[in-house]
Amino acid sequence: MQSLATADNLVLCVAFIELAIVHGLLPVVGRQDVKQASAPYLVKYVNPLGCMVQSSAIWITVLLAVNRYIAVCRPFVATRWLRMRRTRLQVRAST
Repeated sequence: MQSLATADNLVLCVAFIELAIVHGLLPVVGRQDVKQASAPYLVKYVNPLGCMVQSSAIWITVLLAVNRYIAVCRPFVATRWLRMRRTRLQVRAST
């Protein structure tokens, strides 16, 4: 759950940088020159970072759902399959 919360917060931070500041604040204060100068950097760095963070949040959610399914619907095999070390490796692999 902590990994999912971290990934969700990173998604919000990247979206805040791109949407609120660049597309919301800079045009209002009349800084079109800053917006035009930062556009190539946004396309090259911020957009891919946002996609990576969003994908990791999605896969951590899927991992959490699968682990909860195993714990609830397959309780006898859950003791073998759901270990803390295995879950940490799964989270690392999904990010």
